[in-house]
Amino acid sequence: MITLETIEDEYQKALDECGGVIPFDKWSIRAKAIKLTRHKTKYGIATSRGEVFVSQAFINTTAINKLRNTLRHELAHLAVGLAHGHNRIFKQCARDFGAMNAVDPAEIQAMDKAIGYKWQLLAHLVNGHTVDMGRVHRRHKKYAAYIPRRRVFMTIKDVVVQRFEYVAA
Repeated sequence: MITLETIEDEYQKALDECGGVIPFDKWSIRAKAIKLTRHKTKYGIATSRGEVFVSQAFINTTAINKLRNTLRHELAHLAVGLAHGHNRIFKQCARDFGAMNAVDPAEIQAMDKAIGYKWQLLAHLVNGHTVDMGRVHRRHKKYAAYIPRRRVFMTIKDVVVQRFEYVAA
């Protein structure tokens, strides 16, 4: 089971490893601290003050690989700078840091349960496929009232979304 001590240890390991990939003097923001957050929609957050927050929902789960990816993801934000968002520069750094490693779906399910999402959002495509868009806390008008029109429609990998569906998580 993950504890606060586990999170602190994994943060230090990730920091040491990421600093070996990109020297700290090249980072846009100096990493200063690891903290917990109660944020309901994010696994982690990086701040301009160099703080890395991880969801307290990790505590008492076995989602260690998801924790490791999350820490490296947030450290990549600090390394390249928050202004890069999730652009190609950030993504390359995240890959270099090991933030894109595969995670056992059971770990994701454990985290989803710990976070307590209410809904699962599904996108039904015109080609008959259904895409899992992830778990959410509330229904959003953008999806609940979605009706594809001649020139206004959403696509996933160039396939038009026919409708969205919220399913109880």
